[in-house]
Amino acid sequence: MLPLRTAPYYGIKCNVDFLETIGGIKIDEHMEVIDTQGNPIPGLYAAGADTGGWEGDTYCVKLAGTTFSFALNSGRIAGENAVTRKTRSS
Repeated sequence: MLPLRTAPYYGIKCNVDFLETIGGIKIDEHMEVIDTQGNPIPGLYAAGADTGGWEGDTYCVKLAGTTFSFALNSGRIAGENAVTRKTRSS
């Protein structure tokens, strides 16, 4: 922590409903985007809280930190799968 010495200072009040969209782009377990027919779109990946299909009926939006951990890990998973796909197609 560092002291704040120079004004002006700004703040924002965040509530539980400040969590991105949670459910915008449907993905599979490889983080590949799912089309309207339910099929993965080869080579198109999405990650983070703007994706859907991963949150269950028991997902608790009051535990906002869980979306952050999902963002980090889903990005890693998407990257690993993108590299694997590129290697397979080369």
